[in-house]
Amino acid sequence: PSPTPTLATAAAAATAATATTTAASDGDAAEELAARLAATTLSAAVLPHLLVLYDAKCELHHIPAHPEQPKRVSAIRKVLRDEGFAVSLPEALHWNEGEFAPATTEQLEGFHTEAHVRRIRTLGARAEAAAGKREGKGKKHKRFQVVDDDTALMQHTREAAELAAGACVAAVDAVLR
Repeated sequence: PSPTPTLATAAAAATAATATTTAASDGDAAEELAARLAATTLSAAVLPHLLVLYDAKCELHHIPAHPEQPKRVSAIRKVLRDEGFAVSLPEALHWNEGEFAPATTEQLEGFHTEAHVRRIRTLGARAEAAAGKREGKGKKHKRFQVVDDDTALMQHTREAAELAAGACVAAVDAVLR
């Protein structure tokens, strides 16, 4: 008999599905991810508790052709909440939807430099401003602000990033309680 899959198995399934995102359409990759996660079952002995912190605003961050896509989050959410763990291990799944605050400047600067936080917020503000403007009189407004070779910001990135960092703070607080 094969051993009970572990959280590492679920992570490996998510990672494998992520690799297909750049080669396939968003829908195909999301479907593959959902199928792999649905096939992964965890016992209460392996996974006594799973805390999921989620805010729909994070799915508004979308950079076309980047592997991190909102459909990946939707696929994982569907499996965790609607199909998989919520059904097989309802006592183990603790769902926190939008009940946490964005990270504060002090929390962000506890991990990043002040200059980095300021740069990301400045680029985020530019992307937010550009999204609210139309092209006019030959001036083109940059919809995406490039941070580095792998990272770009769009109008919803700043809020999504601060919420994601706030979720990390809330997760640590939950573990320490």
